Amino acid sequence: MGSLKLVFAAYWYPQDARKGRAYVLNTIAHETAHFWSDIESVEASADRTEAMAYSAGACAQLRIDGQIKEEDLSWVEPTDAVGEMRTSLAEGVNQSKALKPLFENGVLQLHSEQGQAYLQQCQSEIRGYFKR
Repeated sequence: MGSLKLVFAAYWYPQDARKGRAYVLNTIAHETAHFWSDIESVEASADRTEAMAYSAGACAQLRIDGQIKEEDLSWVEPTDAVGEMRTSLAEGVNQSKALKPLFENGVLQLHSEQGQAYLQQCQSEIRGYFKR
């Protein structure tokens, strides 16, 4: 049996270790969700797959770091992007818009009422995505 090696690339912010860690956590969870979706041969629209992957990233960041800062959200509009990149960027913005009302003073805390509700919501969404 062959072997499989996953390699992740992510931006790092040397001037802001917290932001760099948040981005790496989010990216690894997001891309791992895509990988697992492919391994499990989940048949879903690109929009639904991207929404699930963005949820996985935010959920992991919230659970591991205990918070998501508003500045961590994806606000890159897919103006010139095409294909899968356009879909991904658009879903990132959609998730950011959905999450923004949960923030208090620019932060969503894990142990807040909103943080616990979001954690349950994203875990349910991810489980639902992989349910056959």
